[in-house]
Amino acid sequence: MKNIDFSLRYGEILGIAGLMGAGRTELVLSIWGAYDGKVKGQILIDGIPVRINSPQDAISRGIGFVSEDRKRFGLILDANLETNMTLASLDQMTQMGIIDRNQAFHQTSHYVESMQIKSPSLETAVKKLSGGNQQKMVRGKWLMTQPKILFLDEPVAIIITSSDVT
Repeated sequence: MKNIDFSLRYGEILGIAGLMGAGRTELVLSIWGAYDGKVKGQILIDGIPVRINSPQDAISRGIGFVSEDRKRFGLILDANLETNMTLASLDQMTQMGIIDRNQAFHQTSHYVESMQIKSPSLETAVKKLSGGNQQKMVRGKWLMTQPKILFLDEPVAIIITSSDVT
């Protein structure tokens, strides 16, 4: 893909469509810092240029990514709901490198309830959930970060949750 340009404002959704192999996933991954291809261009968030070289950079700038392949890139299947739900938010739940387990429990409980995830408990291994509940887990994990931008691959969409993004 070449010469792609778009601007979004708070609350807007952008859909990117294309056949398999057209480059839509690569476009999103390159913006999110997870694509090794040659990437040029500028990203502005709230009117400020940002440099994103890795997914960690993207997350720290409020950008989340829900992969189309939840089992390979979205979840740790053998881990429980709480561990999976808090993976992207750990820096918000730690002080001096120690996880606030109470906060993690309450946040996870809130998102499991609000996303209507069906599970016997928060200690259940995610691999025991249905595919739909696993997908809800991945979305909930990223919503818990309160992202400014959320990429959803397959279909790809961007949800802006703060002021202007270019």
